Amino acid sequence: MTAPIPRPRWAPGDVVLLVVVIVLAVAVLGLFALSTVVFVSNARAADARIGESYELADLREGDCVSELPQYVPTEFTLVDCAQPHAAEFVFFVDQTDAVDSNLGDRALAELADTYCDTTFRYRINISEDVDELPDAAMNGYVGSRATFAGGTRFQCFLYNTTGEPLERGYYVAPDL
Repeated sequence: MTAPIPRPRWAPGDVVLLVVVIVLAVAVLGLFALSTVVFVSNARAADARIGESYELADLREGDCVSELPQYVPTEFTLVDCAQPHAAEFVFFVDQTDAVDSNLGDRALAELADTYCDTTFRYRINISEDVDELPDAAMNGYVGSRATFAGGTRFQCFLYNTTGEPLERGYYVAPDL
């Protein structure tokens, strides 16, 4: 007669390790599901904005616009970044505390262009794909003091100096 083969018993440490692995796996899956829901929600919200007109103050980084006039327009029409478009809003900075409130409109416009040139030079919020655009540049707008309740906010738009449209989006969200 043969002796029964003993069943392996789980050591207490193995059980704890298994529980920890299961808990971590559930947590990772939960975070993945949550991030997917947030991504889809943000994409739907962005799609809902396409075709609508917004004031400069209401634009969000990554918005693509149908035209980029020389002077600040009252409204911008948003378009799908996957389609040809005139420009893409890629950066804004609120400089209320750093800018002299006595500067005139021309000086503020030049300062906005300087901020945007620096943004472009250091590729702040702009993908490396912009290297494929030899004529790319940044245009800076400054909102009126009335629009921003006495503040100074500079908005930077990526565009082609040749007037040819951009063919896709170049905005990259900053790492937080």
